[in-house]
Amino acid sequence: MMRGVSVLLLLLVQPAFAQDWVAYTSDNFTVYSDSPEREVVPMLRDFETFRLVARSLMGLEDVAESERLTIVIFGRSRDFRRLDVHGVGGFFYHSVFGPRMLIAPARQDFNRQALFHEYVHYLMYRHSPVNY
Repeated sequence: MMRGVSVLLLLLVQPAFAQDWVAYTSDNFTVYSDSPEREVVPMLRDFETFRLVARSLMGLEDVAESERLTIVIFGRSRDFRRLDVHGVGGFFYHSVFGPRMLIAPARQDFNRQALFHEYVHYLMYRHSPVNY
């Protein structure tokens, strides 16, 4: 929960930091990012495809979740490091405001890998009786 609060505080307290951030929406996700649109939009399109495949492999119907998943994709490493997380490409958590995924800046195609990986954590959280 503190990580989500940290991101919110960074966005609220530092207007210069937040001015480059844009919200992108698809049928199932809201993505906030300061990465270039030419990188985020194709990634979001691919992520919608991955969602369909992952849900199918898990035997889940293609229905909307009761809570919209919010994804924060950082474009700058220094901003992600402010969260004080080390050695991770991203993480999933469920906040009082709903499910969240925070993804580190891309190095080649690492962003997509982290995004897909964290989405599986989300699916396990939402649909598995096992507490991971």
